[in-house]
Amino acid sequence: MPPPSTLIGEYTTVNLAGGPLSLPSGRSGDFTLQAQNRDGTYPAIFTGAPAPTAAIWQGNAQSPLLTPAVAWRSNGSDAVVVVSFYDTDTAGWDLGSYELEVVTVLGGRTVRVAQASLEITESPGTGVARPNYCQYSDMLKWAPWIGDIQQPNQLQGFADQRADARTWFDNIVLRCYRGGGWGNYEFHSAAAFAYAGGGPQRQIGKSHWLSDQLAANKLMVLPEVTNVNAWYAIFLACNGAVARGDTFVKHAARFFAMADNGIKSMTAQIDVSGTGYYAVAIPLGSTDPLFT
Repeated sequence: MPPPSTLIGEYTTVNLAGGPLSLPSGRSGDFTLQAQNRDGTYPAIFTGAPAPTAAIWQGNAQSPLLTPAVAWRSNGSDAVVVVSFYDTDTAGWDLGSYELEVVTVLGGRTVRVAQASLEITESPGTGVARPNYCQYSDMLKWAPWIGDIQQPNQLQGFADQRADARTWFDNIVLRCYRGGGWGNYEFHSAAAFAYAGGGPQRQIGKSHWLSDQLAANKLMVLPEVTNVNAWYAIFLACNGAVARGDTFVKHAARFFAMADNGIKSMTAQIDVSGTGYYAVAIPLGSTDPLFT
């Protein structure tokens, strides 16, 4: 067997456990890494070297997010380091790939012992599911193939897309809301009263009252509401899969048009008191021009 190398930098990093480095977010784990020459031997330069240090960062020249615990396995004689992570080290981190570097000092020179990418994967947490106006089964009704584009890093059943569809729908309801109550022509009447010096001036921003009603699930989720939300969720799912080919570009355009046209013919109904009957009706076919 060839003797260990005595040159700095003529080696690569090997995970002795095999495979890439992967750790669920907020979990503990140890990784045993060895500097190896191209011929499979290890460099002898680390024998008796000072204690190594490690850093995790997001890439490029970003500052380290973490300096995990690291130590020589055998005083550096076999060029092996053990990098240790604890539960709190990666708790709350975004999923994805991070850079790991282990260094030591030899003769006043900072020398890289190991370098690797660490994949932070998903783990159970305390997140609360976001509300929606449609179910995965509603998406399947219109797009039976939709499950084929479910990505491993997405919430099951396109939960994010369905929640985003509700956000889109609620924002349109808020933009179309005219307020109410002054004269026979709602805020057209209020405008006249305000012009004459009486009556309130309406805020330009979204209605806080209606925002609270929507957050409290007071919207009557009729079949047309469910359908429009399902169409928009399918659009979002297909829009995220356009790299797979023109088929999904066409699907995205089709379902966006269905959602956009469908909502314009709807009237949102707010059941304020929970009686099963609406107290406020908001046509969604036109935006609110305030006093015009």
